[in-house]
Amino acid sequence: MQWYHHCTHLPASSYSCTSEQWWIDTCPSLFWKYRYVFWGCAAFYIPLWKGIQWYLSDKEPLGKIWPWFKHALISWNIFLSVLSWVMMYNIGLALIQLKGQIGYIPLCYQSDQLIDSDSEEFKASHTKHVFWMVVFMASKIPEMLDTIWLVLNKKEVITLQWWHHLTVMLYCWAQGVAYPDSGDGMLFAFINSFVHSVMYPYYALSILFPCVRHPMIRMSITILQISQMVVGILLRMSYQANCTPIYPDRQRWVGIAGWVIYGSYLFLFAKFFVDQYVFKAKSKHTKGDKKMR
Repeated sequence: MQWYHHCTHLPASSYSCTSEQWWIDTCPSLFWKYRYVFWGCAAFYIPLWKGIQWYLSDKEPLGKIWPWFKHALISWNIFLSVLSWVMMYNIGLALIQLKGQIGYIPLCYQSDQLIDSDSEEFKASHTKHVFWMVVFMASKIPEMLDTIWLVLNKKEVITLQWWHHLTVMLYCWAQGVAYPDSGDGMLFAFINSFVHSVMYPYYALSILFPCVRHPMIRMSITILQISQMVVGILLRMSYQANCTPIYPDRQRWVGIAGWVIYGSYLFLFAKFFVDQYVFKAKSKHTKGDKKMR
């Protein structure tokens, strides 16, 4: 597949293309070249955790029989916490720099508009933010292991859990193929990294200190996740109304996928909130009343 982007007028072996141009020209090609990695993860994801569930159906949870399970799980969540913080910082810094350079919140930003800028500051910041966008999109593959940790400890895997990890990974791959450094993608990455920078530390701390699992803390994190979906939908609406894609044939499908995932996540998170903090609370209250009688 040919990618007609900044450097396609140059021979494939040419090194005269500047690094920031090379990055944005190469990223879609790399995401397409390694599409089978993403597609393979998508294809084997559900059979893998379903197979582990079946294998462990008559066995003890790994958390009970392997003494290092808790340490490994804490380390995993700390790793994802640090990664989320680093991505949030670098992508957020890129958004601030872009706002300073173009004068507005870069929702409609597309690097083709400014790639010929003579500003060395722009070139350096552009190369850096494209790199961190690639890291963000690729990070959705290891995040799928969250489901495996649950299954190994024989915890319930709800629809929200597996659907979110599967579809966001494919969505990020599609974004990488279509346009890895568009403004709407950067805003999505920043917001998602921010939410994860709160969520993963909570997971790590909740293993170490059970008191952290207080209903109010859990509810606050769920509200934060729901808010992310609401903001995502509002951003999509604003993008549709105000922005003109440079590559509409590619970006159109990513936009449709954005509506699907944000809409489905909002529904599933809202359902989770109601199930956990409304119906369960009522059920506990009813049981308490019966015991008092």
